Amino acid sequence: MSNQWGSCPNCYSLNSRLTVQCLGCEHRLPWADEAELAAIKDIPLGNCPNCYSLNSRSKVQCLECKHRLPWADEIELAAAKSKAALEVREHRVEAQQTAQRVASSSTPDTSRRTNFSSVVGYCPQCGKPHHGSGPICLYCGTSLYNQKIVPIGKPGDGPSFGNGVLGFLLPIGGFLIWVMQKETYPQRSESALKGAIWGLFANSFLGAVGYYSYVGF
Repeated sequence: MSNQWGSCPNCYSLNSRLTVQCLGCEHRLPWADEAELAAIKDIPLGNCPNCYSLNSRSKVQCLECKHRLPWADEIELAAAKSKAALEVREHRVEAQQTAQRVASSSTPDTSRRTNFSSVVGYCPQCGKPHHGSGPICLYCGTSLYNQKIVPIGKPGDGPSFGNGVLGFLLPIGGFLIWVMQKETYPQRSESALKGAIWGLFANSFLGAVGYYSYVGF
């Protein structure tokens, strides 16, 4: 059909040449037979064994006598397969969405952890090891938000009583140990630093007491 549109002879409204009835007055259009032939030429057809009327092979029952058509089982089987495939696809999409939700909920939220390190280290409160698995120390319950976690050192690193005593007795030696080992043995060097600080306070206090005792104050 070269011309895609035509006028209804009854109400003169414009209609597509692919329609059978006028959209304005429902009058059967002059090209209705041609439109019907064009609509069914690519559709597989078959005859009803009961009334011999022509039916589409996509139907289960005859449009005229409601008799079950010979190809009804094939149509129902294809529909069942299509429905099963759709259900499998829906379950697959739902499983993927569930997996994505679980993955997103288990992903650590680092937006608020400005100074929180995910590297294995030690809790600054109790000195126990922390593996970056959460914002709270599993041993003492200290919140690690916005706190500086002591970085992990070499094997054998940890609080050292001997370094603390050495730093207390020789503050300069304690400071030197802290400067030289603060990167490789952060906890051992920190023990020496704390001992040196306490040693300085103790030496200052004893020096002040000895001085005032000497001058007789």
